[in-house]
Amino acid sequence: VRFKLTDDGNPDKSGMNMKIRGRSVSAEKFWPEQCPIELEEWDIIQSKYHLSPRELQIAICMTSGCKDKEIAEKMEITLETAKEYVRIILRKVRTRNKIGVLIHFINDIKAAKRST
Repeated sequence: VRFKLTDDGNPDKSGMNMKIRGRSVSAEKFWPEQCPIELEEWDIIQSKYHLSPRELQIAICMTSGCKDKEIAEKMEITLETAKEYVRIILRKVRTRNKIGVLIHFINDIKAAKRST
């Protein structure tokens, strides 16, 4: 998934619409008001951890402080499904909690920026 910014510097959410189970999910449903990771940095995260589009959406919510119930509501999935996605992401990142995911993501972004 490639993220873009509009001319005024805001996230281009139109480019973040994704087909999930045959239906389009708008970024406005899951993109939080405050996300500690910049829009263009998510490409680094997605490629390093091989996140699916849905896992990427869940990761964005997770790193913004959403609880599992909030993730389920935003993504229009059951709480059990949201928890399973969180477990999958925790396994892929090899950490035990959502704060650990955020710390890994920030460190990975810093390392990628240093190497360029």
